[in-house]
Amino acid sequence: MRPAHLLAVLVSAVLGAGLGVVGGLVTGGSHHFEDPLGLDVPLVDQACTDRSLLVVATGSNSSALSAAVVVEKPGSVRYLATARSCPTAWAPAGKEPRPYAAYLGPYSTAEACAERMTVAHHGDFVTILRDGVTEPVQCLCHVSYTSNPVLRQGADGVLESMYVWALQDVLTHLGRNPAGHSTGVYDQQTIDEVKQYQHDNALPANGVVDQITWQSIVSRGCKRYPS
Repeated sequence: MRPAHLLAVLVSAVLGAGLGVVGGLVTGGSHHFEDPLGLDVPLVDQACTDRSLLVVATGSNSSALSAAVVVEKPGSVRYLATARSCPTAWAPAGKEPRPYAAYLGPYSTAEACAERMTVAHHGDFVTILRDGVTEPVQCLCHVSYTSNPVLRQGADGVLESMYVWALQDVLTHLGRNPAGHSTGVYDQQTIDEVKQYQHDNALPANGVVDQITWQSIVSRGCKRYPS
């Protein structure tokens, strides 16, 4: 084979291979980012930066994370390997962390909590990227109490339930609610606890968590949480 002909064959082979790789990237044949679970979103581990993440799913395989990934806005969700990321709270209190976590962010803690305290994220949690933290962020302490729903007997909507959970947790930190009584239900026990709190703090003891009672509970209770 003549040298010129041989050179043309080699150039053609190199160009063909290059175009094949590019085509694979464009058509999704192979990712240009790390994606071990095949979720079609990038795995991006997170170091300890004091920023916060809204964790939308945790698990050990793609099926545990895929539903959460699908419902989030395209391009907004990522996932990480918890063992390779900041050693912080990767699970709700009392639960073991899973190998992977899907998340939105990083945000400031206030931004993450504003997103968390919505119906769309009622089952999610916020974690701060800080070494040694053992529990998720108590978002009641990072949103304005003026926007909290009024809680009274019969409050049973999804949004109200989220705030009842948070209220019960804060009351527990104040020593007014047993640790095992976190139900998300504004039941008689919770009403009685609120009435006693109101009585002890010179508030109308009606068992209704209105703006004035929220202000008092948040200002006192949130001092018990790490800043």
